[in-house]
Amino acid sequence: MSKKTVILNVCDKLGIFHLTKLLFRKRLQILCYHGFEVSDETKFRPQLFIGENTFTNRLKILKKANFSVIPLEEAIQHLDNKSLPNNSIVITIDDGFYNVRKIAAPALSSFNFPSTLYLTTYYSVKGTPIFRLVVQYLFWKTKKEKLNLAELGIAPFQETLTLADDNPELREKIATIYEYCELNYKEPERLAISQKLASLLDIDIDPIINSRMLGLVTLSEAKELKAMGMDIQLHTHRHILPQQDEDIAKNEITENRRIIQETLTGDFTHFCYPSGQWNKEQWPWLASVNITSATTCEGGFNTYH
Repeated sequence: MSKKTVILNVCDKLGIFHLTKLLFRKRLQILCYHGFEVSDETKFRPQLFIGENTFTNRLKILKKANFSVIPLEEAIQHLDNKSLPNNSIVITIDDGFYNVRKIAAPALSSFNFPSTLYLTTYYSVKGTPIFRLVVQYLFWKTKKEKLNLAELGIAPFQETLTLADDNPELREKIATIYEYCELNYKEPERLAISQKLASLLDIDIDPIINSRMLGLVTLSEAKELKAMGMDIQLHTHRHILPQQDEDIAKNEITENRRIIQETLTGDFTHFCYPSGQWNKEQWPWLASVNITSATTCEGGFNTYH
């Protein structure tokens, strides 16, 4: 048992959780999830993916403790009207990984919990795995100790990498590779690079692609999610929101909305900042493209204005 688990158990026995629930009963909590594990994703990116059992157990806690799990739109209206039900919770999911459809949506439906999915649309349309995640995963997964980048066939990268030890320099080089490819290659070429890299690293990429473990739901699958009670909202098209370029930022949101509206009906006015990065200068930009709420990944409670 980890130290964290011991501490949480002690807090539970002492009634600290009950006390905090009482103290913060009129403050809205927004829970944010991302991906759901089908293979070894929680070992690869523990801050990004969660196991099915862990997720289900957390939903059981909300049910047992009688939290008021309410839709995002309803929660915002309650904030505006200063009428929040006690211990209100909103459940949100960022990005739209395929396993939201396979794992999260059925679990949420079984508890009759509403939720919001902030869907980024580029990879939903392309139907390919998220390139940078695949590259990171392949380097994390490999047992090889060295890689001659010249064999990858990308002109700027010719050196030999030592892979045995994870370190900041290696992570920076990996980021340089996928960022270069994102800027200079189209999606079919990036997929081919992923396949070549997997071969060089002695990894079978087919299970990664076929399981869709690092891919997103399609728009038709998003329609299925909506039918299961999940609200679909905005998260930019390419998962970027430049803080210094208003036109690109607004185009990212309007393109995201346009693509979703091709398949789904409804109001798409709620937004989640990609990677949680934001500043106040962006607020007028969001308002100009009809965004009425924008969530971050920062800890804390939401209170009345």
